[in-house]
Amino acid sequence: MGGKRQPVEAPQARTGGRVLIGHPAVPLVLLGLLSLLSLGARLAWITTPDQPMFDERYYVNAARTILHLPVPPTEHYAGATPGIDPNREHPPLAKLAIAAGIRAFGDGPFGWRAASLAFGSAAILALYWLVRSARGSPWVALGAASLMAVENLFFVHSRMGTLDIFVVVFMLVGVALYLRERPALAGAVIGVAACTKLTGALALVVVVIHELLRYRRSEETPEGVVAEPADPHPRMRLRTVATCAAAAAVAYLGLLSVLDARFTTFPDPVAHTQFMLGYSSNLPERPTARTGFANAPTSQPWQWLVNQVPIRYYAGPTEAEKPASSGPHEDAGVLFVGRMNPFVIFFALPALALAARDVLRRRDGVATLVVAWTAGTFLPLLVINADRKLSYIFYMLVVLPGILVGIARFFPACRLPRAAVVGYALAVAYGFWTLYPFRAWIGG
Repeated sequence: MGGKRQPVEAPQARTGGRVLIGHPAVPLVLLGLLSLLSLGARLAWITTPDQPMFDERYYVNAARTILHLPVPPTEHYAGATPGIDPNREHPPLAKLAIAAGIRAFGDGPFGWRAASLAFGSAAILALYWLVRSARGSPWVALGAASLMAVENLFFVHSRMGTLDIFVVVFMLVGVALYLRERPALAGAVIGVAACTKLTGALALVVVVIHELLRYRRSEETPEGVVAEPADPHPRMRLRTVATCAAAAAVAYLGLLSVLDARFTTFPDPVAHTQFMLGYSSNLPERPTARTGFANAPTSQPWQWLVNQVPIRYYAGPTEAEKPASSGPHEDAGVLFVGRMNPFVIFFALPALALAARDVLRRRDGVATLVVAWTAGTFLPLLVINADRKLSYIFYMLVVLPGILVGIARFFPACRLPRAAVVGYALAVAYGFWTLYPFRAWIGG
């Protein structure tokens, strides 16, 4: 009777963990932490190797030439005209980003790779934003961003002075803006993407396929699925696509015109574009050894889907192989490989099949994005590279965002148990660990 009344535990206190996880700020906090961890993993030993590796030998020397810096006489573009981009087969914009890093941090390994580091972090954030723009949940968006952070092909190229990471970021932002009904701005960003590398124009193919898929979906939406708004009149959608395409063309031609006038000898952007489009067809026939630039093994697009024909970008000798008189360019236990995380790419086809099924059965914005992005980037590469002399596994970089989003939505869409999700996350982390370039230095 006279005892103290026990305090009644509030429902929120009993389910404090669930309330915390359900807070809308939690995915954003985890996204920020993920971005910082990814940056740290890419920044570690960024000055190794201390010489340009793989295609850095082209783009770093092109950036040096643009900056009027000397190029060693035995390297690519030695003797090229100072101030003029000698790498004529690609637009100048991404090489200007590399040049900006060199101008800011010096003509050394960090300067060569600083811009790629920054754009690598931007890519993780942009993929999250793209999924949210497709009305995906914050957790699916975070899952896709997490997969990108531990995907080896993305990891390696986001710490190398090459072009591909730049085009991926602009494509992600451009498509996200389109999904947010900003077609003119989306087109402008896609035009900028094409000025880093012509494959940026594939974002327009993604947009077109996305619109086509919107009219194939049924009107019924299962309970629990976030549906897109009802489709407006076809003429309005056609006008939206046309606006995006026109803005992309104007931005591309306008920006390339400015870049050409300052950094190339092409008379106009049309002539430069014609040269870039015809560059591959004018190369010698594919060698019998199936190797391209820098003895990199070439491959066909269908091989990329099963992670075949990886490329060794850089390999330092092991301690046993390292000579006693080794110089500063010889790094023990370092191996950079152009190869996808096996636990990511081997799960790609099931995830894509599920997304395709869901596009046909219901109005699911994320599934539509998965199919549109993957088809819009991979199928053109499949056609373009059918008769090309040189094609490489790292061309999959522009395809991977669609695959990563597809895998991120696979587990919640299938309602798989939490143990399966945890097990897959551990497998992907293990795949990242085994491909991390500095095996000997981290005790692997």
